[in-house]
Amino acid sequence: MGQIIAGLVITLVLITVTFFLLKRRQGERPDLDNYNMVTLQTLLKIVKDEMADITREGDRFAASDPMYEVISRNKRRLSDALRDSTYGIPAARDIVIATIKEIVQRELPTKEAVCEVVDFDDTSNMDASIKWELLCVKLKPQYGSDIVGYLEKKYHISDKRVVNEARCSRYTREFDAAMLDVICRAELQEVLLQGKEVISYDEMTQTLATVLFSMYHGFGVVDTLLTLKVDGVNLGVSGSTRYRIEGRWDAPYRDVNAVWVMVGPYWVMFSFLDFHEVEEMRRVINQMVSWGTSAPMSEKKPYKVVDGYDGSRRTAIRPGAGESWAIFIRKFNLSVHSVKWLLNKKAVHNYELPMWTIYYLMKGQQTTGFTGQQGTGKTTMMAGAFEFIEDMNIRCLEMSFELALREVYPEKNTFTVKPTEYVSAANLQDLLKKTDGWVSSVGEVAEDIVAARMIQFGLIASAFTIFSHHGKDDVGLIDGLTNSLVACGEYKDHNVAASTVLDVIKHNVHLTKWNGERVVEYISQIVKAETLAPYPEIEKLLGEARDYLKEDKPDELAKVFIAYMSLTREYYTRRTDRVKFTSRYIVKFNKDTMTYEPGEWYTPEIEASIISNLSEEDRVGFKTFHDRYWGNTAGGGTV
Repeated sequence: MGQIIAGLVITLVLITVTFFLLKRRQGERPDLDNYNMVTLQTLLKIVKDEMADITREGDRFAASDPMYEVISRNKRRLSDALRDSTYGIPAARDIVIATIKEIVQRELPTKEAVCEVVDFDDTSNMDASIKWELLCVKLKPQYGSDIVGYLEKKYHISDKRVVNEARCSRYTREFDAAMLDVICRAELQEVLLQGKEVISYDEMTQTLATVLFSMYHGFGVVDTLLTLKVDGVNLGVSGSTRYRIEGRWDAPYRDVNAVWVMVGPYWVMFSFLDFHEVEEMRRVINQMVSWGTSAPMSEKKPYKVVDGYDGSRRTAIRPGAGESWAIFIRKFNLSVHSVKWLLNKKAVHNYELPMWTIYYLMKGQQTTGFTGQQGTGKTTMMAGAFEFIEDMNIRCLEMSFELALREVYPEKNTFTVKPTEYVSAANLQDLLKKTDGWVSSVGEVAEDIVAARMIQFGLIASAFTIFSHHGKDDVGLIDGLTNSLVACGEYKDHNVAASTVLDVIKHNVHLTKWNGERVVEYISQIVKAETLAPYPEIEKLLGEARDYLKEDKPDELAKVFIAYMSLTREYYTRRTDRVKFTSRYIVKFNKDTMTYEPGEWYTPEIEASIISNLSEEDRVGFKTFHDRYWGNTAGGGTV
């Protein structure tokens, strides 16, 4: 009986030990040798398991062990980096990629082992997204984040090219896999001619680590692209959405490879960057708008507008409000250069004219709008204009923190607010009246109520106002603001609203794109009609009445009556017709010669207003500026 019990106990112990050994074996990281074929997916699983092991709680070291603090600190550092890297924060991203690279180099210690995963010896057959990462790894030491700028300058990736299809040929701005292959071959050949190693082991593993990070914690195939110096990126805004239903898996343009990048003034499709699956695009878009505290997108609220960690504006939308998953990212340069830097271009002449005009508008405390279509540089130019505002408190309302005035001008007294789900733009504009502001700014006048409050600011709340608007010209600007005042209920009479707008808006800096350059198309003074033409003198009206009667000795009472009726008609015409205005084009851009040219000078009223706000030194400079460009021109006026 005792032997039976002992046998049972031994059997039970063996079963228990075997069970724990099996469980432990299942939790161990798999060895590459156990795989028949090494792939990125097997490497990715190793990376995930390794990261989980490194950051797992419950060290086997005692708290008093000298290694405990070091290990614990490294764990916290990596855990924090893993969390922050999901938002694309560069420092955290670099830490995670470096850790992945160490794992890759340990698992693949030789070039031959690396080439078992990705064949770097034959880049022509390499996946386009990996080829792109390799190209970025090769170019980053020399060009940093300006890789796209370098490719545009050398290879003209934004040029229109012919795309041949079965039914027709058409032009498009597309950076496709074939062009990427040509560029990659050229860059590698250049390295070879320099007598250097074409692709080093370190570059191979760095490329693999970057690719694995993009699949693990990054933004998929656009992860590296978003770290580069580009003004905007759109995802999911072209291509077929029905190819899945129709089974057209070979369709060249699909919503999952619709990656558009703003290269200079043009939007270029980077068609070689392919998410392949809708699920991957959904993951990436949700991750891109996860920064902050707002709730995630849902069917009830299928869109989201947030700021990225880098100050970019991110507008995402999902089905069914959108026809596909899509996101629109506008990146704003947080190190905005001076207006001189923005205007001084090789292809454009006489940049000093618009630069000094903007300078004196700011120094002269003139309410100024910056208008133009998207991508013309309104926000950047407006941010640059703040350079000329000194010793004045600046208060700004934006829909998202695009201007980043505190980052660009940390020495200035500035404060910016934006509406939330619970606080409206109108509430914030009322709040800003009580914040000691001298200059008010509206990042983009896009809502009716914001336009109304902006006009109110210009009338009573601040010395002057700076704003941006999508008006196509001066008429579009004035009509747009007038319609907003009427639409939000501030005014019932369109003419009264227009008159109020014209009392505030006096200057417009209109930007456009021409020959691949962002330029100031014109700088205008908007002149209200009443200020242009005074009411006619009574002598003139009496003379016109005499001519109208066509008599040698007309009755004096008849002349007076006709003159009175003419004056009355003029009065009611001005009061009842839509208030009109005219534009004086102070600066004009000649598109034929790519030169800025002087136009008309300011009206005496605006000239006096500008001078009254200038310092003695600037008054002298203003006169010199006038004499240089308008001194010998018709309508140049005098200062």
